[in-house]
Formats: sequence, C-alpha cells, structure tokens
Amino acid sequence: MMNLQKISAVAATVISSFAMAIPAYAVTLTGNPVTDNWTYVGNSLSNTNIIWARGSTLVNYNAYHTAFTLGATDNFNAGAAAFGGSAAGLIASGTWQVGDSIIGLGAVSTADLTSATYKVSFAGTGTWAPASSVGALDGVASFALGSGNGSIQSQMIQSNAGYLPAANQYRTTGGTLVGTGDAGWINYGSALKGWALVNNDQSFNEIQWLVNHSALIRLGMPVAAIGNTPLFSMNMANNVGADVSFAAAPIPEPQTYVLMLAGLAAITGAARARRKA
Repeated sequence: MMNLQKISAVAATVISSFAMAIPAYAVTLTGNPVTDNWTYVGNSLSNTNIIWARGSTLVNYNAYHTAFTLGATDNFNAGAAAFGGSAAGLIASGTWQVGDSIIGLGAVSTADLTSATYKVSFAGTGTWAPASSVGALDGVASFALGSGNGSIQSQMIQSNAGYLPAANQYRTTGGTLVGTGDAGWINYGSALKGWALVNNDQSFNEIQWLVNHSALIRLGMPVAAIGNTPLFSMNMANNVGADVSFAAAPIPEPQTYVLMLAGLAAITGAARARRKA
C-alpha cells in the first residue's frame, strides 16, 4: 500500500513539473514573442546558449522559441500585424488541423530589419556550429553546408506578399538538397505561417514564424523525425540588405511533452486503481 502511494505521489509530482516545463504560449498570438511568453533563447551578440553572430556589422536581436499542440481556438490577432496575418486564424484550411505539432521561432531586434531566413534541422544531425567568438567568421549556419537530413529553410521578406513565409529549400531524409527549381520539389509553404509587425518604412523589429511539422508530413514533405536535439538557425538582414548575424539553439518538441504527460498520467491512474482494489 505504501509503495503504491509513493508511486502515485512521485508520478503526480513529475507530471506537475513537466506541466510547468511546457513552453507557455498565447492562444491568440500577437506577433511579438515576448508578449506571447515564448521561451527566451539568447542574444545574437553573445555566444551563450549556442548563440553566435558573425559579420562586420552585427544585428542585435533576441531569439525566442516555443512549441505547442494546435488547439481548435488557437488564433492570431490579425489587427496587430500589418503584413502576414490572417483573420481566418491558424486553422484556416485543411492544412492545419487540431492536434498538430507546431514549432514557433521568433526574434525581437533593436534595429530595423527587412528580411529573416529561418532554418530548422528537425533531427539535429547537421554540423551547425557557433563561431569561436562574436563576429568571427568560423561559425557554420549554412543551410547548404550542414543543416542535416529532413531540414527546411524559408524566408520572410517584404516582397513575399508582405512577409509571408516563402519556402525555398529542403533536404530529403537521404541528405539531397532540393530547391524550388529542382525536380521533385515539394511546395510546403502552406505548412508555414509568419507575421512581422511592420513599421511605416516597411521594416520590422518583431517577428514570429510557425512551422507545422504534422502538416509537412501530410503534404509528403520528407521531413526527418524530431530528434532529441532539434536545432534552428536565424539569418537576419538589416535595411541595407546585408545578412549580418546568425543564431542557433535547440527547439522544444511538443509531442514529447504530450507523450510524457500521458504516460505519467497512466502510471498515476494505474496506481490509484490498484490502491482502490
């Protein structure tokens, strides 16, 4: 009896701790990762938390990420975004469905930006590496040189219908690099959503980008399974068009939390049932 009670108590405690570890996110996204309580990763001018920057002119921005399982009422506050927002919400078509695994990446910059390139290595098997120091040129954040199997890349620039994500490259699970002009190209743009809070000069300082991993699979995208250490990389450009900084860090995986919680809940339920018996 005592052992079962201890098991139940421990499981309940672990469930509580994992629930607290799930990244917080707003049901109605605002376009600002800080406002929406996304997890802070690090600053582009620091090598802390696998963050790096390189180039002669450095853009100062904070990187954020989140992960969640899509709910029926999750939405975006279209009134908060000048470009890229959709009043129809996150579930605007059959591409996005309730229960999908969503990964969110974002940034808040002190400088005006005109484009952002996001790269995700789901399996985390690539060779991305931080620079030896801030501003050094030995960091590896190239999609072509080390993104890993099943990775994707997209860009958000003003010319893309007002910062809508434009899917442009991916790697097959066999490692082949495929672009929009290559045979076998799969258009995965519908699995991406993004918003920039655009200023009057068409630049932005805040940006959010969502990738629907479940939708990529349904579209036939040869994405890799999300591994233990998936990675993302950001390439931000300033208003003179220079790509000046990179950042990378592990990203959370929503289904891991869901499965852990479900498994621990089952343990707790079984212990309670045995105690009653």
